[in-house]
Amino acid sequence: MSPRSKGRKKGRARQARQAGAQQIRAPEGAEILDPANPDGRSRITDLWLGERQIPRDRWASYRTLVDQLWAGDPPEIAEQATRMAAGGLDRDVILDKLIKDTSIRT
Repeated sequence: MSPRSKGRKKGRARQARQAGAQQIRAPEGAEILDPANPDGRSRITDLWLGERQIPRDRWASYRTLVDQLWAGDPPEIAEQATRMAAGGLDRDVILDKLIKDTSIRT
């Protein structure tokens, strides 16, 4: 794939994420979280991890992965996540598999 087509692909992926991005109200209803904002995305990720009772020592790895997927970089991870979603896996399973299968460590 040429660098130009990679750039277009990343741009389309970013546009799709931003178009689908919506503000999400935290459970306590006190704050408005926007996944397009890195701080909002981190807080959303933390709330999700807390709900799933993922040990806190693993949260940084999940935050890193979510940021990489949002940015589409590295493209290999974003493409792998897209394939898994197309195969019917849900977000929780996809992120768990990517954390397990990649060397994301913080």
